[in-house]
This record gives sequence, structure tokens and C-alpha cells, in this order.
Amino acid sequence: MREDAMARYLILSLVFLATSVVVPSSALAHSLLDVALHDAAKKGSVAEVDELITAGADVNAVDEAKTTALHMAALGGHDTVVRRLISAGAKVNVKNELGLTPLHVAADRGHLPVTDMLIAASANINAKTDDGKTSLHMAAFFGHKAVVTRLIDKGADVDIEDKAGTTALHLVALHGREDVVDLLVAKGVKVNVKTLDGVTPLHVAVVKSHRPIVTRLIAAGAKVNAKDNDGDTPLHVATLMRNKSMVELLKKHGATE
Repeated sequence: MREDAMARYLILSLVFLATSVVVPSSALAHSLLDVALHDAAKKGSVAEVDELITAGADVNAVDEAKTTALHMAALGGHDTVVRRLISAGAKVNVKNELGLTPLHVAADRGHLPVTDMLIAASANINAKTDDGKTSLHMAAFFGHKAVVTRLIDKGADVDIEDKAGTTALHLVALHGREDVVDLLVAKGVKVNVKTLDGVTPLHVAVVKSHRPIVTRLIAAGAKVNAKDNDGDTPLHVATLMRNKSMVELLKKHGATE
């Protein structure tokens, strides 16, 4: 087994965090009204937002990072401000420089009311960021079960992959979100899906020592002898980690190599 195998698995979390929601507060290249609208939306000040819209602020003005007031309001979970902005013509599928839509932002932070408003306003549930992540990836990564449930019920693709081949199940396995694993399995997620490196959710759960997740995945049909692109199985990973209890668990369920 290659010595850098573990780093390859753990890089899942680092890559995701590098593209997780960061909404900069850079200066707008527009009027002071637009700057003020962004600030008011970020604070969640309904009165200020109403006043600024009436005064002529552009609800779709973007800053240097292509962030809009709607991104700001979604980030803070300011549902009333979100409603005001949408009513005033804010574009719900606008993307910032990372490809994040307001729905990505709301899902990332677990803001269910805002998620509902954006979906009702025709937000694209399966819209992807520049690296291929959807709102479901965002909500799953942080274990926001209510948002994950809503997104799936409204049509989110449970098996959709980002550019690295990572699915929502890989991400919940990474962070040990047992209840979200149960939800995804109940919704028919593919448990043996592989990333471009051949990594399955079971590989991920093993490398993170999430025993309850490992048990759940195996019960759902995960292949205990699945190999990644280097030929490494979950058992190889557990052995490399010197995780005796994990080795025993995998062997108990049929791991032989």
C-alpha cells in the first residue's frame, strides 16, 4: 500500500473546506446605495433593506467576488430579507466567483426557511459550483439533516458527483453523520459509488474510524473488499492505521484482502 494513501482519503475534507462558503465583504463597483444594501442584507435589517430598495439600490449588484445581497441574506439566514429581495427582483440562481448560488449558501449554513424560500422561487436545486458541488453536498457535509431532507424531497439528485467524483454519501461518511447516512440510504443512494480515485464511502468511514457508519454502510450493501485505484481495500486502510477493532469488524463482515 502506498504511504500517501491516507493523505489521498483525508484530502476530501481539505478540498471541500477550501470551497465551502466564504462570502467576502469587498467593495462594490457600484453606488453607495448598493454597498449599503449588501451591508443591510448581511445584518438582516429589514427596515434598511426596504428603505434602500425604495431609494433605488440595485438588488442584483455584485461585489468584486460576484456576491449579491441575496447571498449575504442567505448566509445569515435572514428569511424576511430574503423574501424582500426576491420580491424586488433578486436573481435566485446568480453565482459568485466560486459558483455558489444563494441556495448553496443557505444549505451550507443549514437555514431551512431560506432554503424553502429559494426553492419556491425556482432556485436550481442541482446547480453546481465551479468544482461541481451542489447544495446537497453542502448540507450533507455539515450534517444539516432537515435541509438534506428538503432538498431530496424537492428533487435533488442523491448520487450527483462533484468534479472529483465525490457524492453526498462520501461527505457524511467523512464526518460521521449517522442520521444523514440513514436518510440517504433510505432514499436509495448508491453505497458503492467511487470517486475518481476509486474511493468508496466505506473507505472514507474506515479511514476516519467511524465505526457506526461502517456498520451502516455494510448493512446497506457496501462491498467490504472494494478496491480503490491503487488496489487498496478498506481492510488495507484499517491495517495501515493499526486499527485493530476496525480490522476485526471488517473481517467479521467478510473482508478477506
